[in-house]
Amino acid sequence: MKRREAMALVRRELAPRWGLPAETLMGAGVTLVPAEDVYFHMATFGDRTLVRAGRELYDWCAETLAGVSPDGLMDGETLYQVERKLRRHRHRLAGEHVRYVYVGGEAVPRPERYAYRLFELGDMAALYRYPGFQSALNYRRDVLALGAFEGEALVALAGADDLTGARLWQIGIDVRDGSRRAGLAAYLVRQLAEAVIGRGALPFYTTWSANLGATLTALRAGFLPGWVEYFAEPLPARGALG
Repeated sequence: MKRREAMALVRRELAPRWGLPAETLMGAGVTLVPAEDVYFHMATFGDRTLVRAGRELYDWCAETLAGVSPDGLMDGETLYQVERKLRRHRHRLAGEHVRYVYVGGEAVPRPERYAYRLFELGDMAALYRYPGFQSALNYRRDVLALGAFEGEALVALAGADDLTGARLWQIGIDVRDGSRRAGLAAYLVRQLAEAVIGRGALPFYTTWSANLGATLTALRAGFLPGWVEYFAEPLPARGALG
């Protein structure tokens, strides 16, 4: 699948999830819409940026963000203004979420020293007894996973969930310290992505720009940058951060 085709599917799937007509995410420019289900949410697809704001922030967003270019909405100065405003309302930005979409490409070498097992939906409970795989599993809507074993030990796991929708499955990866730099991350993510495609869904992968290791894994496994999101979350209770 080419990136253009993948992104067209992404926009068609995300628009109704965000309570919007599909055409809202098409074309170019900035769109601001009121939202009941989120406090603040911003997503850019490069040429098109969407801002969804709750009642407390909508008028401020309309005044402050008017005229800002789609890519300018996520530069440092704009994010600083948004963060300041959110803090006054006991919220904060939950960080940068860079989403990569799967397009395929050259094969990824298979590390030969490991045994591999594919876990279907009905097998997930067996995986939950293994600690330390919080990036690969969300423990709620996991639907598919691929594990690498060294003997009886599970040393790496790529998992997919359908929290974003029936046709958009997010992939995450965890590799234990002693098994890193063996090529497992890119191989598992690539193989799981192909399995997701085979089930009629499009895989995507999330990281943030400073996580270069995860970014390289995405690129090596056949993913390309798709879209970027920021959203607001409530500030933790005083003292909760220690």
